[in-house]
Amino acid sequence: MKSRWIACLVTLQVTFALYLLAFLSIHSFTMGQYQWSESESANSAVTALYALAKQRLPVALEVKFAEFPVAIIEKHGKDLTVSGEPSRTGTPASTSAPVAASGSAAPVPAPVVATKSTLNTSKIVKEATFMAAADDLFGLLTDPQRIPSWTRAPAESAAKADTPYSLFGGGVKGRYLSLMPGKEIVQTWALTSPSWPSEHEATLTTTFEQSSDSTKVTFTLAGVPKGMEDELERNIDGYYIRGLKSIGYVQLIVSPAYTQPRRVSRKSRSHVPENKGDVADNKAATAVAIAVVVLAAAFCLPYFTYSPISLRSFAK
Repeated sequence: MKSRWIACLVTLQVTFALYLLAFLSIHSFTMGQYQWSESESANSAVTALYALAKQRLPVALEVKFAEFPVAIIEKHGKDLTVSGEPSRTGTPASTSAPVAASGSAAPVPAPVVATKSTLNTSKIVKEATFMAAADDLFGLLTDPQRIPSWTRAPAESAAKADTPYSLFGGGVKGRYLSLMPGKEIVQTWALTSPSWPSEHEATLTTTFEQSSDSTKVTFTLAGVPKGMEDELERNIDGYYIRGLKSIGYVQLIVSPAYTQPRRVSRKSRSHVPENKGDVADNKAATAVAIAVVVLAAAFCLPYFTYSPISLRSFAK
């Protein structure tokens, strides 16, 4: 039913176009028959202008009218697909060849070439230190058999320059630009997301710096669209760094080195000035201690002066 309605609509459009072409073609035959009238009070200048218009105006109008069928078809007939040949066989040819109008032709505008707009971008850097060898971490990020262990999703990777790769089940795609085992990975990086600009690619550079017992990994993502820095920084931290931690690669937190306090010799202590408040507190504590000792001695002294007999009678 729907196809019948479409066929009827196309037939009506074609019929309308043919009727319009026929009308224009008939008008092109009769356009040479113009009615001219001139005022009797016209002077010689008006008469000369009248004669010039009567001679050249019909030719110019014929040229302009002859352009109408082509312009109409080009403008409104592009959606008609009746046959591969143009349907103009029923249009009679003009009896008079069109003559180019005097003066220069109107300039044809040049086609507009779509240019790719410049995208404002920035760069983000994330660092992490793992208790693992650089070669081991390099293999985890490039080996297609080991990548799913930390991404928890299918991956495609040939680990060769100028080859495509796919991570997180197609969530991240790109191509390897250069690979230095245990040293550096340079790759294009594009996020499969509606928020990511179409046909835009960033560049992810991953470097490995191995020390005696750990390896520092630096993720540098250049070409990040403005406004997406926080989101992509969370993605690098959440999917890459935490993904490696989830399979047992411990991330080290680098803290400032511990400095052992310097021992002060007795000789040097004598030159250190003491706090006056501390000196006063020490003197007060000493005075209290002496007072307590004196009171205790005064209380116990009578017991030491009595004889044993006196002590027994005192006890009774």
